[in-house]
Amino acid sequence: MTLVTSLIILVVFGIIYLVANYTVISNIDRELGLETDKHKGQIFLINGEIRFLHKDEWQEMEHSQIQLNPIFIEIVDLEGKSMDRSPNLRENHLSFSPEKSAKKEAWTLRIGASEVRQMQIPLFNGGKLEGYLLLAKSFEDSRELLNNLRNVLLILYPIILLSLFLTMRYLAGKSIEPIRQIIRKTNQITQSNLNERVPEAEPNDEIGQLTRSINELLERLEASLNREKQFTSDASHELRTPLSVLRGTLEVLIRKPRTSDEYVEKIKTSLATIDRMSATIDQLLALAREEKGKKSRQRRTRTDHFSGRNSR
Repeated sequence: MTLVTSLIILVVFGIIYLVANYTVISNIDRELGLETDKHKGQIFLINGEIRFLHKDEWQEMEHSQIQLNPIFIEIVDLEGKSMDRSPNLRENHLSFSPEKSAKKEAWTLRIGASEVRQMQIPLFNGGKLEGYLLLAKSFEDSRELLNNLRNVLLILYPIILLSLFLTMRYLAGKSIEPIRQIIRKTNQITQSNLNERVPEAEPNDEIGQLTRSINELLERLEASLNREKQFTSDASHELRTPLSVLRGTLEVLIRKPRTSDEYVEKIKTSLATIDRMSATIDQLLALAREEKGKKSRQRRTRTDHFSGRNSR
C-alpha cells in the first residue's frame, strides 16, 4: 500500500512539474511569436543587406527594457552570416537553424552564460527569401522558477510520504483496536464462563457483524455443552438406579445361605435389572446415533448448497 501511494504521489508531482514546464515554455513561445511579428515590420533591405529600421530608436527601446525583459535579435543571410544584431548580444551570436524556420518553433540554448529561448522566421522581399530573423528571450527567470518548483517537490515528496506513513499507521492501529478487544475478550472465555459475550461496540459495521457471529457461536457452544451436561446427568440417573437395585440384590444374597428358590428369584430380579440397564443403554446409543446423523445431514446439505452455488 505504501509503495503504491508513493508511486501515485511521484506521478502526481511529475505531472505538476511537466504541466508547469509546459505552461512556462508555452507562454515564452507565445511572447516570442508576438515579438517576431513586431520586429519583422522594423526590418528593411538596403543595398542587398537587411537592416533594422530606426535602429537608434529600437536600441533605445531595448535599453529601456533590457533589465526587465531582455530580447536578443539578430539578422542573418541565407548562409547564416550575421548582418545586424541587437547590442545586448555583445560578441555572442544566436543559433542559426534553417530547418526550424518553416515550423516557427522555438528551442532552448545558451548564449554565453545565459540560457535563452529562441525562435527563427524567414525574411522575404518581393516573394524572395533574403535571410532570417533570429529572436531570443531570456529563460533565466523561468529556469529558476522551474528549478525552485522541482526542489520544492523533491523536498515535499519524502515529507508527504513520511506524513502519510505515520497517518496510515495511526489510522490502521485505530481501525484494528476493536479486533484487539475482541481477541482479548475471546481469550478470556473458557468453559467455566461460557455464558459471557463479546461486547458489541458498533453493530452496523463489519466489526459488529464479526462480534455478532462470535456471540452466536458462543451461544451454540453453550447450548451444546448444556445439552451434553443434561444428557450425562440423565444417563447417570437412569443407570444409577438399576445399579443400586442390582447391588442391593447381590448384597442380600451373600449375607446368609439361601434356598435354591430364593437364589433363582434374586437372580431373575438381577437379570431383569440388567435388562432395564441394557434397554437404557440402547436408548442412549440410539439418541447418540440420531444426533450424529443430524449433524452429518446438515454438513452434507451445506456442502451441496455451496457446490450448487459455485457451479452456477
